[in-house]
Amino acid sequence: MLIDTLVLYYRSFMETVRHASSWNKGTLLEIGKSEGIVSTNDRDANVDLVVIDPVDPNRNLAAAVRPDKLWSFVAAGREFLRKPGLWYFYPPEFKPKTRQLFAKRIDGTDHDVFAIAFKHQVLVPDVLWGQLMKLERILLDIMAREDFNPYRSALWSDEKEQSAILIEADRTTLPPVRLQKGPPVSKGEDSLSFVEKHLRARDTARGPWIEGDRWMVEKERGISSIRELVKAAARGETYGLTLPKQLGGSFRKSVKVLQDREILSMLGRKGFDRSLWEFLEAKPSWLKAGSS
Repeated sequence: MLIDTLVLYYRSFMETVRHASSWNKGTLLEIGKSEGIVSTNDRDANVDLVVIDPVDPNRNLAAAVRPDKLWSFVAAGREFLRKPGLWYFYPPEFKPKTRQLFAKRIDGTDHDVFAIAFKHQVLVPDVLWGQLMKLERILLDIMAREDFNPYRSALWSDEKEQSAILIEADRTTLPPVRLQKGPPVSKGEDSLSFVEKHLRARDTARGPWIEGDRWMVEKERGISSIRELVKAAARGETYGLTLPKQLGGSFRKSVKVLQDREILSMLGRKGFDRSLWEFLEAKPSWLKAGSS
């Protein structure tokens, strides 16, 4: 429906590619109206693309598109216009890789790789992928908030009963304590509240003390690894994990966190080998073909 509407809006596929190559964040498209930019007064200013459904004006047809997929389309379109080729429409078939090749590729990665795998009920694909995207964003936000700094992720699903979120992070374990900044000493009421809160708290490791013009304190960490964080969040232990409705119960019951070579236990599942290899390669197939 999305691509059909885009072709209808721009009058042809080639014109769609041509215009998409110059899209900006927040591009707004509606049949019968000129291309515009999302208004901060009317819609979410953080949205990447809005394509108004001709049947339902309140629906954004691009809402379920992952940002990386959207901008890959934009980048691929630019490359296609610069150097046309059939490989953009007929990507090479995935050549099966041995377990040893996967292990070597994982070992050669400078960071740890995780697969957060879980089972779920059968859902309509559009609903499933929308729910997976929500779950992915929530988990990445929690990891970032807890200082694990995830910087790459991807989704895989057999679209039946099992899915996984692939994540690469530059920190997989953390020190047992973390430094927490408090308010400036000049703010009297805030300072008093900070000191009273942390002075005798059970999770205070050291402090509070004054450094420069600001209060500081060292706090004990409740968790020290991504594996512990995901499991604790799934149990509902104050990490703010609000699970999508259709995935919530099954995620909490079945989630497994696989790290590095542990991920190889999932090889052979429908489409997983290709998804994992492309994630490890970190380069779109059209870019490889276009630059060869």
